[in-house]
Amino acid sequence: MISDDGTLEAEPALWLHVVRVAAAQSDIALKELMRDTDLYEPLPANTLIMANNAIEIVDGEITPPHSAVWVNIERDPQCLVCGDRIRQQAEQENEDDGGISIQDLTEGFGIRLEDDQDNQTSGG
Repeated sequence: MISDDGTLEAEPALWLHVVRVAAAQSDIALKELMRDTDLYEPLPANTLIMANNAIEIVDGEITPPHSAVWVNIERDPQCLVCGDRIRQQAEQENEDDGGISIQDLTEGFGIRLEDDQDNQTSGG
């Protein structure tokens, strides 16, 4: 599989799966970039599950291999990523800049971030 000049002449085994996921991510990103245009179409749900084998994604239904299913997954109000409580609190406190910082999230949950210097020990 390695040519005379040392390059690999074959594609990695997971290449097909990587391309499929990358194509879906690109499509979703492009749709988000068009949100305020006449071309925007909302996504069918908030989560895309892609299967490379037959799998039961929806109870009682087997999703065939190489297919995808859109599903809505409820937000966890306490989640640092998708939680509504912290997001709403941070948005109210930061109406000027419109952003939520890592500090806003950690303070909202009482999490203390350590600096790299906090983890270093002095040598002798």
